[in-house]
Amino acid sequence: MVFSFVIGLVVVIKEDITLPPWAYVIALLFGIIVSFFSMIIFSRFGNGIATNNLSKMIAGLIIPGRPVGNMYFALWSHNVITSVGDLCASLKMGDYFLAMHIYGCMLGAAVNYAVMDYITRSKRDLLITGNGDSFWSGASAQAYSTNAASWALSKYLYKAGAPYEMVPIAIAFGAAAVILHRLIYQFVPKIGKFDLSEINLPQFIQYAGLIQTGSARTGAIFMSSLVGFYAQYYLRNYKPRFFKDYMWILACGLDAGSGISMFILTFAVMGVGGAPHPFPLWWGNNQNGFSDWCPVPISH
Repeated sequence: MVFSFVIGLVVVIKEDITLPPWAYVIALLFGIIVSFFSMIIFSRFGNGIATNNLSKMIAGLIIPGRPVGNMYFALWSHNVITSVGDLCASLKMGDYFLAMHIYGCMLGAAVNYAVMDYITRSKRDLLITGNGDSFWSGASAQAYSTNAASWALSKYLYKAGAPYEMVPIAIAFGAAAVILHRLIYQFVPKIGKFDLSEINLPQFIQYAGLIQTGSARTGAIFMSSLVGFYAQYYLRNYKPRFFKDYMWILACGLDAGSGISMFILTFAVMGVGGAPHPFPLWWGNNQNGFSDWCPVPISH
């Protein structure tokens, strides 16, 4: 941790990233504080709350007019939250398999960097376009630059009376809704047989406003929901012994299997290792646009 802190401080001081050292320290402290509350939600529901734009908003307030500095502030702060989440997610698996978490984190960083560097060089033409193709899209990467620029101009875009004033206000609305739900639950815990504690407002609000980007990102939602429903409803209620004794290793297998499959598909099918070899064309595998048919290309 000390080594990583020093390396980050050297980057802030030596490189022209327009981020003051004091803002770098604030970014790390912000990430540490938010990660504590985010991991409470993560441990309870298996998913945290997206806080990357919150860090950009804080950066827009303390270092306005610096889009590059805003992007690095978000990098330093949200990377703490992401790393804590990844380490917590693999904690039980690491204990069972006697694997060192830090080793896996360092190895993953090296592998991810190598793959990312190769993809961005070999698929540059697709990644710089608006929509990409049925395999690759640069929308997520382009969003970093857009968000950094917009939050750096927050006093022109997000203040009261500005075009997007409702964006920061929406954070207060979301927090107020959760507090109100908690107060209602204190006095009315159940409505009939329905327990109000079953309502997960943070998750509901997050996914109600989720807009997927890329060519086939929505395709994973159905399978994720199906697997989650099968595990949490059927196995937990009707096969409790299996759920208690083996669900953790089944989850590890699904997680590792999907990651390995994605790695193989990236090089063998999607064309990172050479020419792409797409699967046969049919209604469920649209190659002339978006795989999930959303959005449908508009003909002129």
